[in-house]
Amino acid sequence: MAKTGSISPITIVEASAGSGKTRELALQYLRLVFGQKATHAEEVIRSILAVTFTNKAALEMKERILSFLKTLALERADRAERKKILSALGMTEEETAARAEKTLDAILAAYSFFRVQTIDSLTNTILTGCSFALGRSARPVIRTDHTRYLVRSFDELLDAAADDPSLRRQFETYLRQTFLDAGRVNWFPARPLAETVRGLYEWHTRLGKMPAPTKSKVTPATLDDRARKLAQELCSLVSTDQITVHAYNALEKVAQEGLRLDRIGTALEKTELPLKKSASASQKAHRVWRELRQTLSQKAEIEAFAACDPVVGIFERTVRGLEKAAQEEDIIFVQELAARAFDLIAAGVTPPEIYLRLAGRFRHYLFDEFQDTSRLHWENLLPLVEDAVASGGTLFVVGDRKQTIFRFAGGAQDLFDDVVARFSGDSSGRCARRTLDVNYRGVRGLVEFVNSVFSAEKLGEFLATMREQGRPWELSDTDLAQVQDVFKDAVQTAHRPGKGRVIVQQLDETGSEEPECDWAVAQVNDAKRVWPLDAISVLCRKNAEVELVTERLISEQIPAASERTLNIRRNPTVRQILAFLSFLNSPPDDLPFSAFVEGDVFTGAAEMSPQEISSFFLAAGREKRTAGTPFYLSFRRRYPEVWKELIEPFFAQVGYLPPYELVCGIFRTYRLAERCAGEHGFLMKLLEVVKNAEEEFPDIASFLAYVEEGPDEDFFVGAPAAGAVTVTTVHKAKGQQFPVVILPFFSLDIRVADPQLPLVPVATDDGLRIIRLTQAPARFSDRVCEIYRRQYRACLLDELNVAYVALTRAQEELRVLVNKKDPAGRFLPVIDTGKPAGAAKKEKKEGVGRLAGFTPDDWLGRLREEFATADAIRSRKRRLEGEVVHAVLARIEDLDGKNEAETVRQAVAAVKPLFPRWQEWERTEELTLGFVCHPEARQIFSCAGKVVRCEAEVVDAEGNTHRIDRLMVGKEEVIVVDYTLGEEDSAKETQVKGYLALVRQLYPGKRVRGLIASVVNPSVREVNG
Repeated sequence: MAKTGSISPITIVEASAGSGKTRELALQYLRLVFGQKATHAEEVIRSILAVTFTNKAALEMKERILSFLKTLALERADRAERKKILSALGMTEEETAARAEKTLDAILAAYSFFRVQTIDSLTNTILTGCSFALGRSARPVIRTDHTRYLVRSFDELLDAAADDPSLRRQFETYLRQTFLDAGRVNWFPARPLAETVRGLYEWHTRLGKMPAPTKSKVTPATLDDRARKLAQELCSLVSTDQITVHAYNALEKVAQEGLRLDRIGTALEKTELPLKKSASASQKAHRVWRELRQTLSQKAEIEAFAACDPVVGIFERTVRGLEKAAQEEDIIFVQELAARAFDLIAAGVTPPEIYLRLAGRFRHYLFDEFQDTSRLHWENLLPLVEDAVASGGTLFVVGDRKQTIFRFAGGAQDLFDDVVARFSGDSSGRCARRTLDVNYRGVRGLVEFVNSVFSAEKLGEFLATMREQGRPWELSDTDLAQVQDVFKDAVQTAHRPGKGRVIVQQLDETGSEEPECDWAVAQVNDAKRVWPLDAISVLCRKNAEVELVTERLISEQIPAASERTLNIRRNPTVRQILAFLSFLNSPPDDLPFSAFVEGDVFTGAAEMSPQEISSFFLAAGREKRTAGTPFYLSFRRRYPEVWKELIEPFFAQVGYLPPYELVCGIFRTYRLAERCAGEHGFLMKLLEVVKNAEEEFPDIASFLAYVEEGPDEDFFVGAPAAGAVTVTTVHKAKGQQFPVVILPFFSLDIRVADPQLPLVPVATDDGLRIIRLTQAPARFSDRVCEIYRRQYRACLLDELNVAYVALTRAQEELRVLVNKKDPAGRFLPVIDTGKPAGAAKKEKKEGVGRLAGFTPDDWLGRLREEFATADAIRSRKRRLEGEVVHAVLARIEDLDGKNEAETVRQAVAAVKPLFPRWQEWERTEELTLGFVCHPEARQIFSCAGKVVRCEAEVVDAEGNTHRIDRLMVGKEEVIVVDYTLGEEDSAKETQVKGYLALVRQLYPGKRVRGLIASVVNPSVREVNG
């Protein structure tokens, strides 16, 4: 058996696409569990923490671990799979079967300690344990909609500027530097400023640092004046006979306008005076040129580094307003979890208590998708990992640097090297590194194609071409080497045989996106001749492209499942319900009323034809123009019965009922479950959205605003439609696989920064620097140029990583369209190889139908008894009295030789605390005493030779529990007693007969009698049965 000593303290596994990283993590989990004594299984499970990137990955890993354990424990499991698992673990079948069974039992016995979770949920656990230090309650609310709060705080800041001179000056400085001095025009300057503030917040939460101003001692105006003087002086020292005309014209422009870097061009880039061939200039001219170039460099750095200086103060005050609102509402935003945890550790002299508790519990850490883990998250967990490794624990990380496509969210592919550097000198052992290079996903033909594209030779040729056609300062030899190092292990061995099919075609047209959509439709039509639709996936780069392709496929009568089709806000039935809510919120608004009444939800329930509805609106339109009557009033007069049945119940209740109850009422009244059976998923999601939003958006107006502005992910139906082409983005397809993958928008779009907001964060020791990164300042400053080059390399890697992920999703067929003028046109060769393997189209299975419709319960109807009639109130009072009397009698067992009055008084005293709302205790005592003293009741309370069980619970064969008021067990006889307060009914006798049947099974061979004892009018009657 493998021992823990044989497991390396630090293991780094680089798993290429389709090589089974989840399987490797599950195997490592089993190694850790099986490496200990069988009696310690539960203890080991408690000490393992597996961290994933998404909830889906966490669920998949849990399933894989449990599947492996079942395969090892069960005799009827797949023997071939069992053999593979045993080979990977290096163990025998005899020693693992019992261990696997005990491990399964241990996991099920303490499932909450089976910790496979996302890194955000782990950070949330840490923060919840330290919530008081953050100014929050013990259970703060975790929210995802930080943008709404941020915008609100920014808007409040704009309003405050009118009365705050210092704040007003900050806004004026921003306007002057961003627009006036730069010569740019924007009629709505608040928009780009708000976008900048939002970007700063995202960088702050991602990097854990606040933006810091540059505090430059030199102003741009000073540099402009100096440059003008130097340019004028240089123009007097040289002429076009000595330097190039291009350079001389640039000098004249600087002498007139100052330093406008975006207008100078490339003429002043050279560090030395650009003399013509065989020409010379004075030493003074060379000196002035160098001073001008130094001034240009300073101006370039100020433009780059100081661009956000006016925004820093505005951002800090916006964040303070955001924090104030979050404290008031007891909120922590998901986006700031990592930054909050980082600040908490940095601020304390000693680690927070939650860290000490976690360190004392976890000794083994497993990380999935390590390349997508942000550096901030890693720094937060590093103290725990270091403590575990130092005390004999382990660290196991799995990932693929080639699949780092979430750098915008903080993903850092160089974390692999950081782990090696940090733990390489660890005294407990060396770092073990290995690579999984067998591809289990694609057939051999597809794997070989990807191998050829990312081979060292082909990738080197492509990078050399990029360097030749780009700018010399964009890629250095070091950059090229670093890019190739990421893909050094890209070549894989295919596990599955077969040629598959690879099609790469070039598109000559540029600009319009319609040719790409035409090509995608053609490829889907070609593939669906062999493959079922749900085996085909179209992967895009942008959400806008997903929308284009989806709309085009649907227009061609091809079922498509995408975020567009799975968004309930786009579903026709849901839109009609929302239109009805909009009308209820504002009845005079004719537009939502028209949208609802014309829809099939209303016309189907009202049994009205489209012609009749059209005729009504023509007449109502004329009345509207002449008398100004809203449509709903016209409808109410013309169709009073329909109005009364379908609209008036909601019209009368709006403002009194919350949105959820209104929507549930609409479901019931319009019988949506049976009329819209095909929309079941969308309708259930609508109910879920309304219910989840009810606390924050308690009225119709606020809920409709949330539906209008809320994030798309809140409104997606979780399960994709069956029998439809999947259309999604490459980023969302990561971790998935499809038999056929179509890439109509394949490109390598290398953008150093967003042209609309060219800002890039650079973390420094003294804070976060936000740099305006464009080509102009990079040409004149070595410092800016170095940052630009690093960013260019990072963006190039981003594009290559996305390309790798996109090209490795296919199992059988890969179809790619590239633009001839795009770098991707040089990256992928035009090719058409192999033939489709063919797949039998799925037969429709007999007996498989739709999910049954669901109609929400009428909970308000159940609660209406709170507004009961006088008879109902009297009935409720009588039930309460019955419960009190039953409780008193349950405390009276045997009255032989006892004082009845004292016994009843003690029983009443014992029951009083249980019924604080009951006031008539004197009546209860009198009623009970009269009953127990009655001659017919004496037989019940004379218990010589019998064992008495009051409120005896008996479980029947189906597991249902029955409670018998009084069970008296003697040597030969068993008596079942059931009390009643008032008149008997048939149900009471049936109930006692049921008790008798149960008791006969418990006491076979004994005579069983049943008695019904009336308390108010004391009497005892025997029941035969």
